[in-house]
Amino acid sequence: MKELDVSKCTKLKDFITDSNQLRDLDISALEELAVLNCSNNVISNLDVSHNLKLNTLNCRINTIESIDISRNTELEKIYLDQNRLKNLDLSNNTRLVYIYVGTNNLIGLDVSKNTLLTQLDCHNNELTSLNLSNNSELETLNCERNALSELDVSNNTKLTSIECGFNILTELDISKNTLLYRLSCKYNDLATLDISNNPNLEVKIYDNKTELIS
Repeated sequence: MKELDVSKCTKLKDFITDSNQLRDLDISALEELAVLNCSNNVISNLDVSHNLKLNTLNCRINTIESIDISRNTELEKIYLDQNRLKNLDLSNNTRLVYIYVGTNNLIGLDVSKNTLLTQLDCHNNELTSLNLSNNSELETLNCERNALSELDVSNNTKLTSIECGFNILTELDISKNTLLYRLSCKYNDLATLDISNNPNLEVKIYDNKTELIS
């Protein structure tokens, strides 16, 4: 299916149209829309400015280069991975709990306003920094395959999983992350890794050159 007209479906609340061949999707008439799944299409532009009740937005695996979600303040979950995003403004989306933006072209990501965030996946981008100091509710983090030289997770004491491999980290302090169950930090420049304060750590993926301190 390459075309779809939903202009008459004004009462629609959940709209799932994934795994088609849609290039365009006009949802401007769907003002009651709460859940949208248009993943795995070939959409390059998506206007959600009229869908102010959106709670969940899933448009992963498309060709979207930019998207404005500044008016979608009800959003709690966004799945925008595997697109072509270079920038993404999340400052108005203070209710976000899940952010999935992996495999894009992001050069920056500001999540300082997203204080309810529990899951963040921003792997395979071009990030050189990531500030998580305001994200005290964060439970899972995947920031692999970026260009991070620093990663401060001292304020993220609820973390149970960290995936930060394939960066350029020279140190990683996880002493405050006592709930940590999984840690993947392979392909960095870590000489040592202190896991003495991580009694729940069961899955450890690290370089052979990294000396574990337990």
